[in-house]
Amino acid sequence: MARVDPERIRNVALLGHSHDGKTSLAEAMLYAGGAVDRLGRPDAGNTTFDFEPEEIKRKISIGTAIAHVTWHDHKINLLDTPGFQDFAGDVYGALRAAESALLVVGASTGVVVGTELAWQQLRSRDLPTLVVVNKMDKENADYWRVVDAFKEFSPRPVSIQSPIGHEAGFKGVIDLLSRKAY
Repeated sequence: MARVDPERIRNVALLGHSHDGKTSLAEAMLYAGGAVDRLGRPDAGNTTFDFEPEEIKRKISIGTAIAHVTWHDHKINLLDTPGFQDFAGDVYGALRAAESALLVVGASTGVVVGTELAWQQLRSRDLPTLVVVNKMDKENADYWRVVDAFKEFSPRPVSIQSPIGHEAGFKGVIDLLSRKAY
């Protein structure tokens, strides 16, 4: 393995309520970056991050798992944390190592207790955070409801991507910075 300049290493924690898609997002990041040759799925029991027998059986993360992907000449260490509060100790440990975070929120579940607790932990550590509204293809998915809910936590949440459709009609996203649809 080639030596990586420490200035090019990023440690990113993925936090959120249980079943909002943290592991699936992390798997997609590994796949998109070429770190793995297949897209792992928690419901199939074949993810890079959930490898313990109990995690595979329950289809949940029990401990923080770490994997890395190279993206634009940076090594990005992904810290996939458990969503259930029973395993909150692992989240605290991951936040000590992280320098930024992705807060994953389900588009149909919205901001719930686990989301609020994760947000409080992120703010107490003053970590730069992007909120990822996930599962836009699910029933009752409502991106703007989630964005509006975050106005309670942040006076002006800013969208950098906007969905194209929702639920069964979800087709992709528009990147508002590059003005491209994906």
